[in-house]
Amino acid sequence: YNIENLFEDIQNHVETKKDKLIQEVENKLQEHDQLQKELNLRIEQQYSPDQPLTEIIRSLDSQLEQYRKTRVERLQMLATLQEKEWELCQFLDEAPYLLQVAVPSDAQLAGIQQNLRRLQNIRIERRSTFLELKSKIKNLMESLEIGPTTDFERNALKNEDESFLLTSSNICRLEELLQTHEQTLRDREEQIDLLKSKLETIWNRISEDESHRKKFQESM
Repeated sequence: YNIENLFEDIQNHVETKKDKLIQEVENKLQEHDQLQKELNLRIEQQYSPDQPLTEIIRSLDSQLEQYRKTRVERLQMLATLQEKEWELCQFLDEAPYLLQVAVPSDAQLAGIQQNLRRLQNIRIERRSTFLELKSKIKNLMESLEIGPTTDFERNALKNEDESFLLTSSNICRLEELLQTHEQTLRDREEQIDLLKSKLETIWNRISEDESHRKKFQESM
């Protein structure tokens, strides 16, 4: 094993190490391009080609670190916002914010937050409408001496308000139910008035005593 072989081994080792360093630089540059694309911003490359490869790698790694953190922070915020948004969308049957990128921009995160506020406002408004409709329907049912007859009515009128989905279709169904009961009550009142009128006519014909009429009406 002579000096020439030793020199060749050293040279091969150096070349192998150099190739690895070049590959690492290329990987950092690919990551640089990927982060630029995902974050939709320009990342300056602050290094000189004349620098040693190890220094270029350190320089690139240092520059990319803050953008890696930015990427992680955006993805974490996206996950948090989308989880809240998904729950509200399911509860209200509303559309989520349309996102067609893997990593959102600050503007897109703001768009999701705005949509989340919109959904929260819809929930507050619909809950207020729901509670008002529920109260009116219950009062009408008591007046009509009837109870809920369908699963939908039972679900809407039970005490656990939070389990009732506040979708626009459910609110519309409650409004229709209220209108139906209001019409039923009006029909009954008209029937009662008609019967009272007929009774009054009969009393007049037979000259019924006023005290008897009053006593009868009070017993009704």
